[in-house]
Amino acid sequence: MNHCPNICKWGAVLLLVAVSAGCNSARPAADQLPGTSTSAPRFGQVASPPVQQPEKLEAGKPSQLAADAQESAKPVEANLTPDMPAPSTPAGAAGTTDKKVQTSSNPTPSETSKQPSETSESTYDAKKPSLMGLRLSDTKTTVKQKFEAPASEYEMDDDKDPLTVYEYEGFIVGFNRLNGVEFIEVTSKDINPGLNGLYLGQKVKDAETALGKPDTNTNYALHYKANGTVLKLDVDPKTETIQSIKLFAVKT
Repeated sequence: MNHCPNICKWGAVLLLVAVSAGCNSARPAADQLPGTSTSAPRFGQVASPPVQQPEKLEAGKPSQLAADAQESAKPVEANLTPDMPAPSTPAGAAGTTDKKVQTSSNPTPSETSKQPSETSESTYDAKKPSLMGLRLSDTKTTVKQKFEAPASEYEMDDDKDPLTVYEYEGFIVGFNRLNGVEFIEVTSKDINPGLNGLYLGQKVKDAETALGKPDTNTNYALHYKANGTVLKLDVDPKTETIQSIKLFAVKT
């Protein structure tokens, strides 16, 4: 019997089968993509979407999702150009004030009250005695021209000659029935009476320095007489301070 051809024939067939099986095992599985499932959907089922593998992060480098989140969290800046004016704050808004500032050009009411000039009427002249820049030869009209209308006005009873009194801030002026000045009296130490720098409340020695030696000097008053007038300074004998300053006519 001739068995050799049959054995060779079957040997060749087995060799072809082995080679074919080896080729199929070396082929990639269904051209699989990274991150996708290798199982095919059964008939009547919807294929599941491929599962996205988590992104690998390098050390010290934020992920793209984190970078996008940071970018979206940034505040949107106003699109202002250099030529656009800054928005103005409405009147009455919080943090704004609308107050009038007090300056030297805007004096307080007390500063606006008229006083004797430091250059022309603050020097006492015995030949032309005056107080507050007023003389006994002045009238109501001249007083109002210098000091405007008084703060108050009242009558002083006098059997011989009733007097009308104008009261200003820091001094008073009395007028006789002919509207002439009868007396002037200083009532405040904060006002300049026009006596060479002497003020109410100063000492007797200050009066002698400013006005010289008085014609009469008692423990209670100093008298300076000139041209039918008397400048009288009432004095506190205990403290030797000047309590009042008056200018009036000598009674005959």
